[in-house]
Amino acid sequence: MKSIFILAVASICVLASGCSSDSSKESTAAPKSLVGTWELVSYMSDSSGGKTWIDHPSNILYQKHLTPTHFTWISYQKDNDQLVGMGGGTYTYDGENYVENIEFFLPATSSILGQKINFTADFVNGEWHHRGFVKDFEFDVESAETIAVDSSRIEEMWRKVPAVAKNDSSLVGTWELVSYHEKEGGPEMSYPGFVKYMKLVTPSHFVWIQYNDDGDYISGAGTGSIIYDGKTYTENVAMIHPSGHTLTGATITFGGVVNANRWTLYAEKTVKGGRQIDSVYIDETWARFKKQ
Repeated sequence: MKSIFILAVASICVLASGCSSDSSKESTAAPKSLVGTWELVSYMSDSSGGKTWIDHPSNILYQKHLTPTHFTWISYQKDNDQLVGMGGGTYTYDGENYVENIEFFLPATSSILGQKINFTADFVNGEWHHRGFVKDFEFDVESAETIAVDSSRIEEMWRKVPAVAKNDSSLVGTWELVSYHEKEGGPEMSYPGFVKYMKLVTPSHFVWIQYNDDGDYISGAGTGSIIYDGKTYTENVAMIHPSGHTLTGATITFGGVVNANRWTLYAEKTVKGGRQIDSVYIDETWARFKKQ
């Protein structure tokens, strides 16, 4: 069985070794909500026969972020500043089954885009164990159709990142960019309809994604941890795609106004390496995503 799933492939390629057994673990009650940021602990691969848990390497930032309506996962190699893979979309969770609807994906050529992946969701000693299958498609010359020829198993263990105790929860959710200013005093601008620009905020992290409406091209993304006391919003930037961005590793302090469905924010100060630096101009207005 061949695997096309970039999460598993990326991890296998960079792992040397390391494994553990879960035979002694006991299941615990499932949470009512998965909202939050989760970090990959270990996974099973088809190459191991599905019997060995392989530890995730520390040099890769490998996270899954969930709001009440959306999810995204990120696989980022920290030592060479490269986004290895990313995907996301909407999801459903009923306390037992977890289903991902893949609406954007990197790399662009993956047939995972557009799939609905059904997972069983179990919780072991506070860790989230999910298992599901993705279909492997090939183009059939005779029928001139794309057909499913195989499937690949996804079996992973995730651990939730604790929420920041002092964080105000009013920002938690999915936000869509309404407009922005390129420079101070400049005109209000917006992206064309074929560009999607979303920001997911969890109790501990943020992630933004800019992609085309087909979901097969991610032109930009960023993630990191947050602090929000109800007035001042701060992002500690862990990753920006494309690589080489000056804001990777920086802390950006924002001002702005938040109400139930509208969020305006502007960058006030950017610090990197203990020194204040010049930053890109950020002045944006976001609208909270409304579930259809």
